[in-house]
Amino acid sequence: MLEVRYDDVMLGALPLFHVCGLSAVLSVCVRAGVSMILLPRFSVDALLETIQRHRVSQFAGVPTMLIALLNADTTGFDLTSLRVANSGGVHSPARCPSGSNGNSRT
Repeated sequence: MLEVRYDDVMLGALPLFHVCGLSAVLSVCVRAGVSMILLPRFSVDALLETIQRHRVSQFAGVPTMLIALLNADTTGFDLTSLRVANSGGVHSPARCPSGSNGNSRT
């Protein structure tokens, strides 16, 4: 079960009309009463800027988004608030690309 804290800020880049966006983002935020930031369209730059600006602590996406995040040039961005990044949709790679802190679960 995903741990959600009262002070979490969840970033959703998944469409809320899809089951993954509905269950992994909207339902979690409503049930836990935490803040939700929505990206209308995914881009790595928008993702990095939003994590930094809103001090996002959790991000829900699909594996392609997570791989893009792990491979992005994060120089100049403060991403220390990001505690959890989870995905659904397809299997994640058994081994995370370089840049992972090694704390991921596959």
